[in-house]
Amino acid sequence: MAQSIVAPVPAFHGPTSDEPLPRRWTRDEYYRMGELGFFHGQRVELIEGEIMVLSPQNWPHSSTVDRVGKLLDRVLGTGFWTRMQLPVNLGASEPEPDVSVVVGRREDYSDHPTTAVLIVEVAESSLDYDRTRKASLYARAG
Repeated sequence: MAQSIVAPVPAFHGPTSDEPLPRRWTRDEYYRMGELGFFHGQRVELIEGEIMVLSPQNWPHSSTVDRVGKLLDRVLGTGFWTRMQLPVNLGASEPEPDVSVVVGRREDYSDHPTTAVLIVEVAESSLDYDRTRKASLYARAG
């Protein structure tokens, strides 16, 4: 049986407008699109219901992320899981910070964590995006 790849459009209950409106995606829809191959070969993350396409990582960025992760592992020791470029579930957002530190061990989680004690974004070309949109997202999530 063929499956439809078109997600149902939620009903709009706001003021009538002739202007086009953005369509926000849910976390479930985001994952379903990924399963269907919509993002093949792309780095993406869900931010406030929008799917953001990220640029490929260059060597300075990826090596810095690796160094930061290893340093935090050494400094924090047991009791914390240092995660590199893994999603944090913030409801309508599922950012993939360069480094996040959560309480506990990997084995303590059955889904993406919903909080972090530390988030690190390594930026070169994405500095403005990381300092504004993502920083405010992390701040609202506590």
